[in-house]
Amino acid sequence: MDEIRNKVADSGLLALDLERYTPPTQIVDFDLAMWLDNGLVLREAPFKEQLKSTNWSQFQGKNVAVFCSTDAIVPAWAYMWLSRDLAAVEARVFLGKPQDVAARLFLDALESKVIQDPTFDDARVIVKGCSTQFVPLEAYVLLTRLLLGRAKSLMFGEPCSTVPVFKQS
Repeated sequence: MDEIRNKVADSGLLALDLERYTPPTQIVDFDLAMWLDNGLVLREAPFKEQLKSTNWSQFQGKNVAVFCSTDAIVPAWAYMWLSRDLAAVEARVFLGKPQDVAARLFLDALESKVIQDPTFDDARVIVKGCSTQFVPLEAYVLLTRLLLGRAKSLMFGEPCSTVPVFKQS
């Protein structure tokens, strides 16, 4: 009887699941629209008072996505004051909606881990095509840039059906 072999395991391909780079982090949203006067404008004096009366401890050590969900024009100093008060509770402040912040944190984690990982040097890498968790499209662009000139080849898909991205000569 012939021995059953795993041809994929024997192929020397390095299967890469981008989901494993999802940072285990919580993102809290902070919508400045709740502090607008008549839903239109941010006034300095009331804003200062709201900042003073806010319990900042709820943001302690968290990633905070600061944005305004309306079309109001928010002055730059408002973001600066908000950043100052959030920094006092060691929060990381990001300008943008939660999904934008999640993408940025994902890309930061991917870049730092791939750069430090010698496993990718001269490897034949295949990037898993299907994901059940959030993987920003920018991750595929970043990964390609990070592996060019480093990996022997890069493919996308599943081992039985890949799309070649590049192959070093």
